[in-house]
Amino acid sequence: ASGPSAPPVALDPTAIETILYTSGTTGRPKGVVQTHGNHEASARASRARLGLRPDDRWLSVLPLHHVGGLSIVMRSVLDGTPLVLHPRFDPAAVRHALAGGGITLLSLVPTMLHRLLEDAGDAPAPALLRCVLIGGAALAPELAARARARGWPIAPTYGLTEAASQVATAAPEDSARSGVGAPLAGTRIRIVDADPDGRGEIHVSGPTIMRGYFRDDDATRAALHDGWLRTGDVGRLDADGRLEVFDRRSDVVITGGENVYPTEVESVLLA
Repeated sequence: ASGPSAPPVALDPTAIETILYTSGTTGRPKGVVQTHGNHEASARASRARLGLRPDDRWLSVLPLHHVGGLSIVMRSVLDGTPLVLHPRFDPAAVRHALAGGGITLLSLVPTMLHRLLEDAGDAPAPALLRCVLIGGAALAPELAARARARGWPIAPTYGLTEAASQVATAAPEDSARSGVGAPLAGTRIRIVDADPDGRGEIHVSGPTIMRGYFRDDDATRAALHDGWLRTGDVGRLDADGRLEVFDRRSDVVITGGENVYPTEVESVLLA
């Protein structure tokens, strides 16, 4: 309304847009090279799973140097939705924004959800809030059940930097089922070297997969093969194609000939 805007610029979908560094959980952080096409495909797939409404407004409290935070910016730009950006996560500030800021979408990691529920007490979920995307770590069943019991519309998700964020997401209305939902549109998942229980390494393919690791050809060759990304994470697909994620393969403890997943131990301790 203030005047003419700059003419639109045609972007090459194969051109590099970002280099984001991994968290380094299995070694030194690696630079993940992502293209315009990777980020656009991720935003489009997220929109298809979570929906898009004229009044949507996304609150971000995640760091922008991680894909979880930056992907919110990408979605907001591509979808034309307002973005409310907090400098850090503060439960009181988030509750204040949810109460009067018209927020409909929120992204958190499980620890943030726990702190937000503690801060909110028995207060019901804000009426306008339609989706809380939960990712970055395994969501304990007890925490998920507690959130749903209070009416929080949680959407457990599995993603990684190498796939420009979301890979599989369970919409709020489907979150009571185990796992993190079905793959997003355009994304394929397969389980490789599965054990008798169907648990094996998660491989992912689709338009969101990175070009490779920055200046690290050896790591790129190890991670990418015939269009598939070897995630190093252990998961299982059920009969409906929904993904259940356990741990990184390198974290599995073998004792007495049995595979023990740390998340299973954590779940027992939390209970």
